[in-house]
Amino acid sequence: MAKQGQFDLGSITGQIMGIVMREALRRADRAAEKMLLDAMSAKDRGERMDCVDALTHLDILATAAVIRTLQRDLPWFDYVEGERVPYSERVREDGHKVWFSFSRVQGIDAFLGGRPAGLYSMISLIFDGKVIAAYVRDLCTHKVYGFRPGSRVVHRITHNNKDEKLTINAAWPLSDQRLLNRGSDRSENMSLTQDLVGSDSPFRGSECVMDELPVESMTRLWNGEFGGMLQRGGVLNPWDFPLMYGISRLLGFRFFFFDGEVMMCPFEPEIVKKPTLSPPSDLLVIHESRIQELEEWLSPRRSKLRLL
Repeated sequence: MAKQGQFDLGSITGQIMGIVMREALRRADRAAEKMLLDAMSAKDRGERMDCVDALTHLDILATAAVIRTLQRDLPWFDYVEGERVPYSERVREDGHKVWFSFSRVQGIDAFLGGRPAGLYSMISLIFDGKVIAAYVRDLCTHKVYGFRPGSRVVHRITHNNKDEKLTINAAWPLSDQRLLNRGSDRSENMSLTQDLVGSDSPFRGSECVMDELPVESMTRLWNGEFGGMLQRGGVLNPWDFPLMYGISRLLGFRFFFFDGEVMMCPFEPEIVKKPTLSPPSDLLVIHESRIQELEEWLSPRRSKLRLL
């Protein structure tokens, strides 16, 4: 039996599992790429293109490619896919719940609409509510971000198969970094949120994005373009949140929600197969190396940061 830390995956090693997961995404992208090229060619010729129809067909092609790969190489694993989720609760004979989550290719509507954007496919492996492996692939750049079972680092693999270890500069203070604000409305939120994106922010400044994919924003955070991210609370979907949460946590990022005006509390959800709601406040994602700075910023406001 091959064990990765405390995660028993049977005869499958972490390295083999990582290869299978990346291959599933590669096949999904290959299945989708031809159709995207045909759609763009039709658009260039001035032919009418039904985006809904294109989305449906691409979704089917990409999803089928992932399912074929998983059923061929790992037929004994359960899975949750796309937005047509079979909410089964298959449990192994040893009592553990082990399943894959994967999404349809995200960003297609923006891409076909002419907005510069990436096209992302994602897959995660969940063991008893914890993400133990996750990969995301951008069809446009062929970059892959992720980690395999048992790994302590996140890798970025470029189109020419150059493998880079992702690291966060722990010596870079918040005062030299910007905050990525994903749609937090200052007029609707509490003063702590307003201060984070205002002139008294611990960050050098902020950038507000309203139409960017969550995973697209996350890759910018992982690449060090921003020192933190403010995300409006809402539905956490089992086909994309596990990946974003798993990679972020392995890189050392922490998730916090606002508990009134006096407390920021850690958000460490168990990953389940059904969509769930985040706390009814904004979520702040920040690297653990910057927690002391955040605590010092909160102190004059008589607010606290709870870490446990």
